[in-house]
Order: sequence, then C-alpha cells, then structure tokens
Amino acid sequence: MKSVPTIPIRYVGKKASETDHLYGTGITWTGKGDVQQVPIDKAPLLLAHEDVWEDARSAAARKKQTLGEAKFIPERYREEDDPVPVAAQVHLMPLEDLTRYALVTFGERFSPEITLDAARTEVVRLMHTRG
Repeated sequence: MKSVPTIPIRYVGKKASETDHLYGTGITWTGKGDVQQVPIDKAPLLLAHEDVWEDARSAAARKKQTLGEAKFIPERYREEDDPVPVAAQVHLMPLEDLTRYALVTFGERFSPEITLDAARTEVVRLMHTRG
C-alpha cells in the first residue's frame, strides 16, 4: 500500500473537539491546539478555513514544501474516467457544494443570500476567467 505524505494541522477553532467530515479524512482534533497529521492533498482544503485550522509546520518547512492551490471537487462528482468536464458538473451541484467549490478553488466567498442559479453562473464565470 502506498504511503500518503502528510503535514501537521493544528486545530484553532472554538469547539471542544472537531472531526473533519467535510473533506473525508475523518480525523478528529481533541481540542484547541491539538495537532494531527493530514494527507497533503486534503491540507489546503482544511486550511481554507482559517478560523478552524492552521498549518502547524515551521516557517522553514512551509517555505521548503508549499501546498499549492486547493482544487475541491466533491467526491460524488469525481471519477477518474469521467467524460463530463467539471464545468458541466457544476450544474449538478447543490448550493452548498458550489459555495465550497468557489471558496476553496477560487478564494471567493458568496453572499449567504446567493441563489442556486446565481451561484452556478458565478462558478462557471470563475472557471472561464481564472481556469
């Protein structure tokens, strides 16, 4: 079995403990300041939530190994040989997934009042203008 590289992520949120259910790691932090090893491909997704998690690596380690941009596509829309491009899959996503995709992939926060149609239109626009 291939070993997945990990990096340490520190919990800085307000809850007594936190479990990642959003990105599928299932990792639990037992309190503020707790550090857990997270697969490197999931780390940017968690770190997009700055009020909950932070990179626990030293400044030198962060400089030596950058994480790159997070590209979040919900698991249910991902398939290795999927002939449907991601832009077409946007029209299948519920509002919650569109909002998370825009935040993690493009760093864009949608207004809480945004409609499903407006979110789809904005995500497609972001995909065309930013890649």
